[in-house]
Amino acid sequence: MADQYQIRVLHIRAATTWHEEISCHLTTVSLEDSPQFEALSYVWGDAKDTLSIQLKGGVFPVTRNLEAAMRRLRMKTEERVIWIDQLCINQADIVEKSIQVAIMPRIYKSCKEVISWLGEIEAVNEITVEDALTSETNVQGVAAAGMAIVQEFASEKHVHEISCFQLINESTIITSPDYVIRLKYHF
Repeated sequence: MADQYQIRVLHIRAATTWHEEISCHLTTVSLEDSPQFEALSYVWGDAKDTLSIQLKGGVFPVTRNLEAAMRRLRMKTEERVIWIDQLCINQADIVEKSIQVAIMPRIYKSCKEVISWLGEIEAVNEITVEDALTSETNVQGVAAAGMAIVQEFASEKHVHEISCFQLINESTIITSPDYVIRLKYHF
């Protein structure tokens, strides 16, 4: 990529039904031009457990957790423009990867919102905070822990008052970009 603040963003094509194939393409933008995009924060999951999507007209493997996030996040009538590290950074190019990782704080600060994907969880209502925090460390365990904590906050119907969360609807909560940047530097 030409300048130090160029990134790729993913355009997820709209789909009117759940089972439609996930189809997308990449474009290159400069953060200097204040492009409009969202960013996805998520757990990759097992790199060997993949499903296929259509990317630039060809078949491309993505982790099962990312495929689930993309399926949930695509819209019915318009494309979604989003930065997803697994797809927007050439994972085979070590130089590009190091450059892009170095500007990730700016990517998250520049996006209009960060979407935190904890994963698909079945029977999450039956998981307590204590169970989630002591569960096996895997995608499901991490996602269960996150969902249990968010549900604990939401149980009093005050999740919208917590500065790091924005409640979109009863099943979608996003994290503000400013909070993600502060959280990254806190750890």
